[in-house]
Amino acid sequence: EFDDFGKEVPVDAAESDFAGGPFASDAERVQVLARLVEEGYERQLLVTNDLCFKQMLHRYGGRGYDHILTGIVPQLREAGVGEGTINRLLVENPRDWLEGSAWGGLSSPPSHEPTTPRAG
Repeated sequence: EFDDFGKEVPVDAAESDFAGGPFASDAERVQVLARLVEEGYERQLLVTNDLCFKQMLHRYGGRGYDHILTGIVPQLREAGVGEGTINRLLVENPRDWLEGSAWGGLSSPPSHEPTTPRAG
């Protein structure tokens, strides 16, 4: 799961254990996500943003709850991820997971083998 979008907190090397940091940038996360999609893992990915400080809300100058839609989706498109795949990542995969039908009803993927890539 990619659950740290929007969490680009600079972390001093001496405090590298702070909140699980240091953190990749959103641009780096998008590139890894696009590569995983290209390798056929699109049905095994969940994408969320991380708002753990009030400073991450729009009201306090942050990117807000809509960051995936307004900031990440355009970057996914630029990285060549198609609309069908974006829908899979943001709508179908979370629905399947919540319904318990992701990965054939298992709580985790049955193997680390990618699914067959499909056109996005």
